[in-house]
Amino acid sequence: MTIKNNIYNQKQEFFTIFLILIFVVCKLPHLGSPYYWDESWVYAPAVRTMYENGLSLLPSALSVDYSRGHPLLFHFLAAGWLKIFGTSFIAAHSFALFVSCCCLGAIFCLGRGLFSPNVGLAATLLVAAQSMFFVQSSFLLPEVMVALWILLALLFFHQQRWVAYFLAASALLLTKESGITLIASLLIFVTIKEYITNNTFFYKKLLFQYLFILLPCLPMGVFFVIQKNTFGWFLYPEHIGMMQLKWSNFLHQCRNVLEITFVINGRFILLAFFVGSLFYAFYKRFFSQTKKALFKLEYLFLFLFLVTYIVFCALNFVTARYLISCIVVATILFAALISDYLSLSAKPFFLGVFALCFIFVGYALKDKSLGDCSLGAFDAMRVKASAVHFLEAENAFDKPVIAREFLSQVALKNIYSGYLQSSKFFTDLRYELTPGAFLLADNTEPNAIVAQWAQENKIILVKKFESGPAWAAIYQVK
Repeated sequence: MTIKNNIYNQKQEFFTIFLILIFVVCKLPHLGSPYYWDESWVYAPAVRTMYENGLSLLPSALSVDYSRGHPLLFHFLAAGWLKIFGTSFIAAHSFALFVSCCCLGAIFCLGRGLFSPNVGLAATLLVAAQSMFFVQSSFLLPEVMVALWILLALLFFHQQRWVAYFLAASALLLTKESGITLIASLLIFVTIKEYITNNTFFYKKLLFQYLFILLPCLPMGVFFVIQKNTFGWFLYPEHIGMMQLKWSNFLHQCRNVLEITFVINGRFILLAFFVGSLFYAFYKRFFSQTKKALFKLEYLFLFLFLVTYIVFCALNFVTARYLISCIVVATILFAALISDYLSLSAKPFFLGVFALCFIFVGYALKDKSLGDCSLGAFDAMRVKASAVHFLEAENAFDKPVIAREFLSQVALKNIYSGYLQSSKFFTDLRYELTPGAFLLADNTEPNAIVAQWAQENKIILVKKFESGPAWAAIYQVK
């Protein structure tokens, strides 16, 4: 039996590795893309700055305009990668893709470790097929790395590999502050588990567990103390000002977070599968002779993390990609619950998984938005790069160029953003009409004023670039 199980586990591991290889092949066309949104104006310039100034985890290694007060492990590792492989787009995006492949492997390992190899493989397939993870997997942004550390910390904690847990959780907290949600969820989990297991609390045992869970906070604490001494604050003041402390704002943000996590891009179908399997399990538990257990500590383990992470996100400014960790853990939990509650054998289970994957891919292909979690992002980068290159060919570096949108200004003046073909940048960017000036516009950040100017014939179209749902245009002022 042990030999049979080992062969079965190896089979699922082989399929996971094969899936990751296919994923890499599908991502190859994206590696040469320029940078987009937060990549272009924060993270890529920050990583390049650390690359040039030297690797460091100290807050003073980057200006606050680049660090935004976050711990710097992501920048440190990315800059170290560039030291080895160079500073090209392909090198930078290969770092992100490497982290994403590790994340897919960690999804399989956690699903297998908590539940079964089938759950691990199913969750890996379902995450890889979702547009948010697929698009973000090559972006030089820290959210996938955050998800990786969370998965590893959860896995090592479950396996009671305490040194590995300390390293993974410390890395998490030195990547982004949102990792504190993992610590909070584990504190709650061991408290509930202690009571469920013993029907009482053994306080000395609990205190020891609390201290060990909290130990990874020490490196993060040191970082923030140094940051306080360097800049005069622990947390970036702009981020503190974005916190949603009013009850109405918190509830509204909760709805947004829940919608992104469980509804959009076809994820509502996975949620529906879970709800259906839950009703079926209730029926089997209470209305048939087959008694089905509805609760396991492993479910609670993941559920508590989801709750704490959702609450944290609802209290702070959030954009869709911040929820990658939440979506990954929710997918593992749903895959486990559906598999367990429906008591499916491998064939029907994976038929359902593949059907869901095709649905996720269909939603990704239908999505015409240009955000950094949609496939349209690559079209948007392509047309913006073409428009910037046109202005370079016109040698307009020292001529007035109107760029009313933030990303266009970044593309034209930041040599690290990836849109300029040389170290020369545009020096005379303007906001209002200037006779004879070029104007760069696109639909990444639609501007009603530009459309009005075109309607009033104040500007004439010189060149338009289109790719999929994205377009960029060069106008000239009359």
